[in-house]
Amino acid sequence: MKYIFIILFIPSILIGEELTLHDCIRIAQSKSLRAKNIELNKKQAEYAHTAFNAQYLPQLSLSGNIPGYTNRIQEESFKGESYLQSYETWRSSLNLQINQIIPFTGGYLGVSSGLSRTDNFGTIENSHWLSNPVVITYNQP
Repeated sequence: MKYIFIILFIPSILIGEELTLHDCIRIAQSKSLRAKNIELNKKQAEYAHTAFNAQYLPQLSLSGNIPGYTNRIQEESFKGESYLQSYETWRSSLNLQINQIIPFTGGYLGVSSGLSRTDNFGTIENSHWLSNPVVITYNQP
């Protein structure tokens, strides 16, 4: 017992720091596995609470299609004569949407806007724009 007492208190004598019984208990409790487990459980609960509240924030999304190229050749007839018609097309689109979950119902309200463009090349050249300025949706599961 005498050797254990000396071994336990030699480091504190060498450092020059005196520890009370309450200090020793506090240090042991703070470095225990149980204390670390409790701290991690507390952090996990905080993150779960934050994630739960985040689902009620508005969700903003931007989607689009990069220009896609298609090329086709089709046989056409005019006044009894056949000929080959070339069709080349570029298509692109962009859509912006914001959704908000409605509490207690599980549904959500959405507002979106979109724009797309189609360019035709070849024998006939033209461009088309399609716009959906505002689209309002409500979904209920």
